[in-house]
Amino acid sequence: MAIGTISDTVELTAGASTTIKAAAVNDEWIIHNIYIDDGMSVSVEFGDGTNFIDVDTITESMLSYYFHVTYTNYIRLTNNEASTIYVGYDGVQIL
Repeated sequence: MAIGTISDTVELTAGASTTIKAAAVNDEWIIHNIYIDDGMSVSVEFGDGTNFIDVDTITESMLSYYFHVTYTNYIRLTNNEASTIYVGYDGVQIL
């Protein structure tokens, strides 16, 4: 088992969404932080691509969490703003 770090920053236009998911079928990621600019609104959901659970609507970064995601169960972030925003995340990858 190998462990590495993962991170990314994504530009989201108004109403657009992105996913945070492991890159391969047998990988698992543990997401520790989700970054957004204070005051911006982002929906956080957890699901399998068909069914999603509303976790929270955030207006500031979520720091020091432990979201476990795989290739088939992952987080979806949706921009609730009328303008483009940036979101980021970091965590660890388990191979």
